[in-house]
Amino acid sequence: MTRVTIHTSRGAASTMPWSSLATATLQYQARDLANQWIKRLRHVPFGPENVTMRERFTYRGDSLWWFTELYLQKMRRMETALLAVTALDDLQARLAPTRVTCEGADPTTAVAARAWGAALADGGRPVVVYCVHGHNVSAGAGAELRAMGVKARTLEGGIEAFVEAGGTTVAKTDG
Repeated sequence: MTRVTIHTSRGAASTMPWSSLATATLQYQARDLANQWIKRLRHVPFGPENVTMRERFTYRGDSLWWFTELYLQKMRRMETALLAVTALDDLQARLAPTRVTCEGADPTTAVAARAWGAALADGGRPVVVYCVHGHNVSAGAGAELRAMGVKARTLEGGIEAFVEAGGTTVAKTDG
């Protein structure tokens, strides 16, 4: 069970279950935002052909994009991440805590909460968005983030160019 500890400027701390922050209204908002994002993703230009993702993923002339939408909906990672950010934004607006800690969170909530905290602490430090080749996928994601007010940049040439230029990467680990 995820628990959230809220620290105030007076030094007081209170701990509560995550479910008390993730209200039904915020869950609905996160689900709606995730659906909007998934629907917009189908229109993102992809690859050197500059065709939409929906047009790119076809078999015998039929779009297979609906498989992607079903998968994204089933995994609910975008919805989970958006719920974390929405709930923490709501908490910040209502209580203005000096520190928030989350314990026992699932990996998606934990990453979203850390990113939220880092963005808040950094005062809006730019975010770098990248994909494999640095074409339209990262450009589309960067444009979406900038439309939401995030200072987003893209990594020219993608992660492939970064590695070719001598950049180092760290292998993903479970947990």
